[in-house]
Amino acid sequence: MVSPVAPLSVADLEVDALRPRVQLGAREVRLSPTEHVILYTLVSRAGEVVTYRELGSALGLAEAEIHSNRIARHVSTLRRKLRDEPDHPRYIETVVGIGYEMKTSPAVGFIVRPRD
Repeated sequence: MVSPVAPLSVADLEVDALRPRVQLGAREVRLSPTEHVILYTLVSRAGEVVTYRELGSALGLAEAEIHSNRIARHVSTLRRKLRDEPDHPRYIETVVGIGYEMKTSPAVGFIVRPRD
């Protein structure tokens, strides 16, 4: 069965909108539902800063939960699963005090495109 929503890709990372897993090169990475929403939101807006409030809204969080470290904890776990280093990120860049950005630097060959 073909997914009605095309997966999104950033370099060797492919995220399906409907399945809580990601293809990282040849390796499949299982994600929690929360990690999946965060990653799909970031990939769908690659190259843009996604604020904590926008991520919280995508997750259905109350305002008080958005300003806790709940999102940061999920992003930390997501980075570990993607083998992404917070000090030298390949994928998820922290924008201090604002949110996160999915990197699209041509220097490392990142391109965001829907998969056919």
